[in-house]
Parts: sequence; C-alpha cells; structure tokens
Amino acid sequence: MSNEKTFRLEKRESVGIVIFKVIEEAMNTWTERALMSFRDVPDEREQDDTLIGVVFISGKPTNFFAGANLKVIERLNTWDDTMDALNIFHDSFKRTSKLKMPTVAAINGACVGRGLEFVLARTARHATGFPTDRAGPLKWADLTGLSKRLFGTMFYRQ
Repeated sequence: MSNEKTFRLEKRESVGIVIFKVIEEAMNTWTERALMSFRDVPDEREQDDTLIGVVFISGKPTNFFAGANLKVIERLNTWDDTMDALNIFHDSFKRTSKLKMPTVAAINGACVGRGLEFVLARTARHATGFPTDRAGPLKWADLTGLSKRLFGTMFYRQ
C-alpha cells in the first residue's frame, strides 16, 4: 500500500486544491485511510493563513465520490466501533464546513451517498455534467431538470 495520503492539499497561488484519490479502490469511497486523511484537511488549511479558498477535486478521471465503503461497514463489529467511526466522520465534516473561507466541490462524475453529503457540505459546487444526460430512459424522466432545480447555484456545463 502506498504512503500517499488520500486527501492531499496543494497550493495554487492563494487557493488550496485538495485532491483526493482512494488508491486501493476503483472509486473514491470512505475507507479508513480516507477518513483519517480527511480529518487532517482542516488542520493543514489552518496552518496556511494565505489561502482564500479551497477546491476539492477527485484524483480519479471518471468519478467524484461514491460514499460509504461497504467493506469498512462490514468491519464495524461493535456499537462502540461504529460510534467512533461516525464521530470522526461527523467531526471532520463539521470542521471542513466551518472553515472561514469558501469551499468548492469540483464534481466530475458519480457523486452519491456520503459523497453527495460531502458535496452539500461545501459552500459551492461545480459539475462538469450530469450522468443522467447519457443514461437513456432516465433522461426523459427529467432527473436532470430536478437536479438543476435542487442545485440552483450550481454551474452546469456539457
């Protein structure tokens, strides 16, 4: 297993770019390693007072975030294990949502479950397109229109 962090903060001028890539999985999911790495993001951000905003991007070319990792959930054997994991997760979400600067999710593909919650906890969202545009029967069901209404401030680009 690589020593590379799942969430890696880079600085481009005065903007922090957090690139996340779950190396051991085909899609970005909340693995134990991802959760521990995500927990460090607010600390890293707070150490650099020159940043004016943070953009979260996927290191995977075809998906953004698929949410919970079922293998991790299977390993939670006790109530205490489950509560510990949830507390770390919720604390990390709260801390990143309370950063005193804009946070943007740059969405490039599937974004579901806790991945969607991650996106909704950001100040703004930018999507490169909606999967329903290419999903055959789903297109006529107007799910894209619903998504546009729900995310009224989201930029939409084909």
